[in-house]
Amino acid sequence: MVLDDILNILENDVELKQLIDGVHAFGSKKKNCIVYDYTELTSDKIKAQARLTLTIITTKNENDFTKNLLIHKRVKQLLLTLGDEKLNNDILEVALNGGGILENDESNTIHNKAIFIVKYKERR
Repeated sequence: MVLDDILNILENDVELKQLIDGVHAFGSKKKNCIVYDYTELTSDKIKAQARLTLTIITTKNENDFTKNLLIHKRVKQLLLTLGDEKLNNDILEVALNGGGILENDESNTIHNKAIFIVKYKERR
């Protein structure tokens, strides 16, 4: 499955493991992690498109703001495809399509959203 492939890439990267405490489904209240939300958008039984929203959550201090940006950069290095390059046999293209960063004063955290569009082959 496409989501499993992407999560495996993120969870098994040595550099990313040193920066975060894990990758969790939406609704997680953890800090120093990546929280994901995955939504299928289009499908024609041959190829499909989904939106993957990753939220990088770190605590709010000067070093963790830099850490948050390093995590964002590493995620882009791992997931974005260039030209005709595929992520794997099923995932044809991954492109960054939006995002933003905000501070949550209540939880003393920084939330950096990255919205990816994932185009992939559908299997019967």
